[in-house]
Amino acid sequence: MRLSLLPILAALSPAAHGLLSGRDLHARDRTGFPDQWAGANSFFLHSYTQPEQTEIVTNLANAGIKVIRVFISTFNAGMKQSDSNVLSNNVYMQDLEYTNLGPNYNDQNLVALDWLMQLVASKGMKLILCAHDRWMLDGTWGTSDAYAHRWPNITNFYYDTAAQQTFDARLAHIATHVNPLMGNRQWKDIPEAIYAFEIQNEAQGSGLQSVASFNYDWTCGRATSLRAVIGNSPIYISNGGGQNGDGSNLQSFYNCAALDVVAIHDYDASDVQKAMKNGLATHPNKIVILEEFGAQGSSANKAAVIQAVGNAANSLRVSWMVWEAVKPGQVTKDYEFYVGDTEAWAALAAAAQLTQACQNGQCPVIQNVGCYLDSSNRAMPNAVTLPVQAVASVEICLSQCMASGFTYSGLENSKECYCSNAIPSIAASNCNMACAGNSKQICGGAWALSVYTAITTTIVGCFQDTPTFRTTSKQLSLSAVNPASCLIACLGAGYTYGGAEYSSQCYCFNSLPPAQLASSQCNMKCSGDASQTCGGPWIMTVASNGPVQTTTIVGCFQDTESLRASSMQVSLNSVTPASCLTACLSAGYIYGGAEYSSQCYCFNSLPPVQLAGNQCNMQCSGDANQTCGGPWIMTVASRG
Repeated sequence: MRLSLLPILAALSPAAHGLLSGRDLHARDRTGFPDQWAGANSFFLHSYTQPEQTEIVTNLANAGIKVIRVFISTFNAGMKQSDSNVLSNNVYMQDLEYTNLGPNYNDQNLVALDWLMQLVASKGMKLILCAHDRWMLDGTWGTSDAYAHRWPNITNFYYDTAAQQTFDARLAHIATHVNPLMGNRQWKDIPEAIYAFEIQNEAQGSGLQSVASFNYDWTCGRATSLRAVIGNSPIYISNGGGQNGDGSNLQSFYNCAALDVVAIHDYDASDVQKAMKNGLATHPNKIVILEEFGAQGSSANKAAVIQAVGNAANSLRVSWMVWEAVKPGQVTKDYEFYVGDTEAWAALAAAAQLTQACQNGQCPVIQNVGCYLDSSNRAMPNAVTLPVQAVASVEICLSQCMASGFTYSGLENSKECYCSNAIPSIAASNCNMACAGNSKQICGGAWALSVYTAITTTIVGCFQDTPTFRTTSKQLSLSAVNPASCLIACLGAGYTYGGAEYSSQCYCFNSLPPAQLASSQCNMKCSGDASQTCGGPWIMTVASNGPVQTTTIVGCFQDTESLRASSMQVSLNSVTPASCLTACLSAGYIYGGAEYSSQCYCFNSLPPVQLAGNQCNMQCSGDANQTCGGPWIMTVASRG
């Protein structure tokens, strides 16, 4: 929490993700919770009165926050006050082991969390439950606990066997606490309300008393003990971060089979962004989250950091949590903020809105569409009233438009926000005003709109163009073509797909071309980006806006004369399961059956007889590395 701002540098580097447990996290029950989410720290939230907890959680839910992080610790009344006249309205609460170590625990925290747990679950949100705060071990923030009294030398706490066993018992007590408000279930059995159990906040960080010798096995040992208690619960186990980026990113965390989540803490916004751009977004066997970041000072300063870091995390598909949302907020001038801090809160909601748009591991990227002329008739007719004009920024205007169902946002005169589902028709050149809410961004000019959108450019595949298909598409003239620029222009013209062809041509259409080719046949460099390919002669690289729709091989099936009577055969120059399925979907069918190497059949019900997979053994005419059925045998595919 909020210590010296050291560079994260290696915090998300590929080197940090070597020896791992191999456990398939994504196969575990996630209760339908999104893989990527926006969160907020509010570490003493459960010490507020219940009406105020309801208010805070409701405001966070309305802002798009999905996860809230809380601590099991000691809280003084009026936390985070700036003076005696303006206090947070929380009440005094003692830690489980404030004066005495277990097994006689003080469950005041847990009883309060029982109530908060059912509240967040009702909002479709979850908690990260931090089981202990390292800074209690030496009274860094003015309060200590029974561990500090029993092991005054902090190094001994992390190495002493009795201390480890006592702490393991604390973790077990927390995980097996029974919530009478949620069916008398133990906490480990309430995944709809708990995202993760966290071992300790910033374990072994340096406070008033440093750890003389770092025990790299401590966190993993405690996680292993906790895993034995919760078993196959879908609730994750998190390390709890480190004092800074380097301390969060220890190799021992990634090597630990019992840890699911590696949480990164860092407050140097520029270093966080740099590290995430050069580093890891996700790992197949560990979930990496940016659990603590934030800024001090004015609400506008906090807003700028939330926007920048939130966007960087979204671009790398990293879930993120800001420090911190508490009531009353800005009066402290510290890291805290609340709804009255208009700029910061609007930035939080905007960043969370863009996170919510992430699907299946893909997140939309904000694109500058261009500068366009406005008039008194309004080129983008839907005006948006921002919370205060001073907060106008690209992210905030775009998120407001997206929330209202519009694809494009237009910023004008530094602080005005407009929305539309079409790009204005007349280009302009005087978008030169800095945004009122972010001086590093451009928000139009006098009667000039800076138009933005958020798209996920998905390459659907390489397709054959034909004179017949040209009659159903529209060609657009662009100065610089790549799949994304073509798609943006086509979306603005009201089409679903964009096809980049012959390096510099762009075609728009609503149904895919019938013949899909091997991706290697789209090999001409794009005029707008030589690192990308844009089709070839009468061949197009097709892009759409949204997550990749995968081709799933359903199985190998027997074809029959009666099945043929209820199916439709499609003639393709190049057959693979994917190209056959694409043609069948375009024709309104659910399944595609690739048969006898080069035949394609479409149908809506699976054939009755499924065969062993090795009976589909003929090489596909469109890709010799794939199989396309056999004589009267078909490889059936569907959209996954």
